[in-house]
Amino acid sequence: MQSSPIRGPENEETTHPRYKQSQGDLSADYFWIFPNWMLNCYPDNMSLNIVVPTATEKTTVIFEWYFTDDVLKTDAPQQAVNFSDQIQIEDGHICEVVHRNLLSRSYNRGRYSVKQEKCVHHFHRLYASMMGQ
Repeated sequence: MQSSPIRGPENEETTHPRYKQSQGDLSADYFWIFPNWMLNCYPDNMSLNIVVPTATEKTTVIFEWYFTDDVLKTDAPQQAVNFSDQIQIEDGHICEVVHRNLLSRSYNRGRYSVKQEKCVHHFHRLYASMMGQ
């Protein structure tokens, strides 16, 4: 589980916040369910992402969105999907660059970053355990 505060109105001069009504006390909560489910909980919606490996170097991500009836009567669902699409395009590009660089001759694998890669290390330990290693 990871939680992230949603920026309050003090940041609206330099960014275009998704939740303009935020007073700084809202959060987004993310849950990872091993091996391939992600549950994303926001103030006005919830989404489920299922990551499906389709080849050695390819995956497909299935997105399911859930909104209350009140939220469905607003433009929030379209805003949520548009925002997610923007983030997925950015994240996808980052992943492609990382994978391309992992295949380069200059890459030399090393230790996990204790500060930045706790989740990756945990996932790999779970995977190794499932594979009997």
